[in-house]
Amino acid sequence: MDWEYINLKTQEDRLHFLEDHGFNFLIRETYWGEHVEYTPLYYACIKGEYDIVQYLLEHGASPTQGVYDDYGIRFDSPWGYATGHKNAELINLIKPYIK
Repeated sequence: MDWEYINLKTQEDRLHFLEDHGFNFLIRETYWGEHVEYTPLYYACIKGEYDIVQYLLEHGASPTQGVYDDYGIRFDSPWGYATGHKNAELINLIKPYIK
């Protein structure tokens, strides 16, 4: 699901949605013909929404929780995305939450 699909176009709307509904849901997208399920934290990482990344981490989201395809194959995590893309800002946000 894309944020805009559920009419959450502003960052404030997204944060209110997360406050109201928690983050125990998956965002499902089709990527090159395959279905992929992302955690809200992973999705915020790949979309560059660092305020939401910080919010989710502060509220217990796991930076090492895997992202899986239709076949149940783990292919990434928020921490893996940050380090794999050498994204210093994301690394600095997530590193304190790595256990």
